[in-house]
Amino acid sequence: MRFVKTVLLSFVFLTSGCTALLWNGNEVVKHRYGYSTVIEDKVTAAFQYKNLSVTALQGTSSIKVAIPENGVAFLGKKNVYILTSGANDLLALDKISTQYPLVSGFEKKDALRLELKKPDNDDAVLSFSDELFVFVNQHIKTITDHDVETLKQAGFQRKGEDYVKRISLAGVILPREKNNSLFNDMTLLDKPHKVEFYVDNDSTEFHPVNLVTNVVLTPFAAAADIVFFPISIRVLGLITNPPTGR
Repeated sequence: MRFVKTVLLSFVFLTSGCTALLWNGNEVVKHRYGYSTVIEDKVTAAFQYKNLSVTALQGTSSIKVAIPENGVAFLGKKNVYILTSGANDLLALDKISTQYPLVSGFEKKDALRLELKKPDNDDAVLSFSDELFVFVNQHIKTITDHDVETLKQAGFQRKGEDYVKRISLAGVILPREKNNSLFNDMTLLDKPHKVEFYVDNDSTEFHPVNLVTNVVLTPFAAAADIVFFPISIRVLGLITNPPTGR
């Protein structure tokens, strides 16, 4: 399904949520050892978009948020997650997953966990960056020479008894609150997938009560519409459905 909407949307930050941010002079972070999860959400849809621009506003100031004009995003129940890196790899994995059984790991996980980047004073929105390792869930002896060539072309490398592909994912987090009407016609995934964002290694503890911003989505080119194409990302299912054995 394809639907087109011309939009001028304001994503309004609520002090009860940890979402996009602009610094307002208050302490929003403090030193912390170890790691902790600071954002939890459930992804209900994935889509490609075209002609999208994002601007963070505070008072008379505005900051352009760096995102691809055309790209891939995930719709969560709380936030929208726009990928700035790794989208092509995810789409390529969807294609190869129809040929080979893939999995994100061999330990039980119930969520895709991604690391939040440490924010700088000039950051306009929360951003994340992490790596995802995807394995071919098939015994090495059953993989033919033709399979090996196909997997290598797809970016897989042999590591011991497995073929593995490393994907670097990065993106920005925007609040969905008060803009649900934009996604009323969005085709949903078969099941929601849990996503978590964490801070690690002497990193940051966020205090969302001190964060305030508006984020406006507009067409990149004023004469055109923002276009959305709902898609299915199989790799999300790989996170929450690891194999019981090979």
